[in-house]
Amino acid sequence: MLQPLDPRPPVASRRAALHTILSLDLAPPGIHHDVLVCLGLTGQPTDLADLHATAGRLATGVLDLVETHAATLAPLLPDYEAVTLRDGSLRRYLTDLFRDRSTG
Repeated sequence: MLQPLDPRPPVASRRAALHTILSLDLAPPGIHHDVLVCLGLTGQPTDLADLHATAGRLATGVLDLVETHAATLAPLLPDYEAVTLRDGSLRRYLTDLFRDRSTG
């Protein structure tokens, strides 16, 4: 989703892909840590609740950037995805998906 905003050359390996995402100039705050946690590459154990929170932070951080740059990105999306971006349904979906369910 962020590639059109921060173009990089294609990569040929997983390692190069990881390096590319970790070196983006235009990225959500905390992307370095969040990507490593989500990929299980921190060397530290994490529980499901922390993983869920981290994935939510990463997804909503990307969506924040996508919404900020919607005029650039929407024409690159299939029509139905552009609609969900414009009408806020994608934001509502992610908000519901990543809300804290432990409090009831």
